[in-house]
Amino acid sequence: MSGRRLYAIYSLACLLGFISKGNIHTKSTLNSKQKYQRLIFRKEILQVLISGALIAMLIQGTLTSTISFAIEFHFSKHFYVFSLLIGATSLAGFLQAMRWSWEPFLARMFGSWSDGPKGRLPPFLISLCIASLGFIGITWKLPIMIWVTFPFITLLAATALTTLIDSIAADMAAKTDTQTVMTYHSVSLDLGAALGPFISYILIELNHGLYITYFGGAFIFICLFVWWIFEDRRIKNYLDKSKIIDDEVGI
Repeated sequence: MSGRRLYAIYSLACLLGFISKGNIHTKSTLNSKQKYQRLIFRKEILQVLISGALIAMLIQGTLTSTISFAIEFHFSKHFYVFSLLIGATSLAGFLQAMRWSWEPFLARMFGSWSDGPKGRLPPFLISLCIASLGFIGITWKLPIMIWVTFPFITLLAATALTTLIDSIAADMAAKTDTQTVMTYHSVSLDLGAALGPFISYILIELNHGLYITYFGGAFIFICLFVWWIFEDRRIKNYLDKSKIIDDEVGI
């Protein structure tokens, strides 16, 4: 059995574990805070939860688990850059290491920008566009020094998207019930991150699997962009309310 299939099975096991965890938490929460649970099924909060799950699926799942395969697909397992022999796995690890090294600094910067007068939605929409273009660019056959810019900008967009979706979820939670909303947001991220490798390793085994996986990811980013564009005003109105939980849940 190939390593990718084993990883897909492992991801499925993690996914089932997160689903079980979510179901157990939901039952206990319904017994103790039934009024608060109505908030989770509001369109605005569901939009944040679904968006967070899809972003985690594409970034934490698909990109992280298949970037090495993409490098190997375009440039073989080993290739030369400026007379240096570099392995596909090494380059993938270097790109991931770069992301984790800049994450503490850029995440704070993106968060500060989104605290400005224009709010979080404009940089969130821009990041969705950049991530979509990055996913498409990863499928192109280009010289290595040009090609590597696409995963690089995708990882930059990933830092912005994860920071901004967490901030938007926190804003929603502050207007409703912090514990309930953030718990569901955390579970949705875990579900997406577990589902990403499972789906990716199934798709990548197909003919033209790399193109199906990354063009599919780009399409999801575009769909999220369109969804948030149309819901921009309603989300802003929702966040502008002083205390939604008092008016709509009846506490």
